Amino acid sequence: MKLLKHYKAYSLAMYVFLIFIHFILKDYLFPLSVIFYAAPLILIIILGFFVVFFFRKKKMISITVLILQLVMCYHWFNNYYFIQIPKTPIQTESVLFWNVAKKQQLYTRPIINTTKNHNSTIITLVEAINIKAQDLDSLKMRLPNYSFIKLKGDMFLGVKGSVDAVTYKYVDRRYKFNHIITTINNEERSILIVDIYASPFINKEQPIIEVLNYAKANTIDIIVGDFNTPYESIHFNNYVDSYSSFHGYGNGVSATWPHHIPLLELDQVWITKSLIPHSLKTYKYGVSDHKLLIANYSKN
Repeated sequence: MKLLKHYKAYSLAMYVFLIFIHFILKDYLFPLSVIFYAAPLILIIILGFFVVFFFRKKKMISITVLILQLVMCYHWFNNYYFIQIPKTPIQTESVLFWNVAKKQQLYTRPIINTTKNHNSTIITLVEAINIKAQDLDSLKMRLPNYSFIKLKGDMFLGVKGSVDAVTYKYVDRRYKFNHIITTINNEERSILIVDIYASPFINKEQPIIEVLNYAKANTIDIIVGDFNTPYESIHFNNYVDSYSSFHGYGNGVSATWPHHIPLLELDQVWITKSLIPHSLKTYKYGVSDHKLLIANYSKN
């Protein structure tokens, strides 16, 4: 009962604490980083409106919190909601990435349709644990110019060209990835498909940095994956010297999970500085709780 009597004070304290975590502490320190992952900005903003309501009779507190709310709403829209101005069309390539969410059946129609609509040269899937012979037959029939390969770690690749080499790495309950060397339009492309363990109770610094170190050491052109870590993580700051993110090239909300609520940008595409990002299109399909991503890029 005492807890219920002080719910207003607790809600305000929690609100201030989460703001401190999100903007100052971030995920520098483990295990406090668990709170950072569990409380995306949109949830903090929602909590803030409850705080304003709870303290509506205390003008100084309610006005102060309301000002904070307005600042954070502006920050959210400015950093996580994008409107792209149409540009003069140029010839681009594109990569498709989709976490198909361990479904009992692989729904090939969204993959085929978006690949054809965007003329994607690379198709990458994670959590693709149930790819059956009929799924491969369907893909080969509708996309006859593509090479398809089931990869270790429940991953899948299709390329409009050839697959020349595959290297797989798995670190127990932390991360796994496939490094694929392909030839597309007589040009070599090196791709890294990443899936980092979903639990928020592991330190994400190690897998994120190890993936980057491997990418730089092996001259990876394209990194795609479900990092199960929000884009705001300070550990992605290490990527920007060698790779470009598609974060700011989308149209609409940048969050990719869950696809019906703008919570977290877990699915990401990074490309080497020798390529130029142009646009990121996302699609929602009820067969997965992750958005399907189409990243368009061109040569530098």
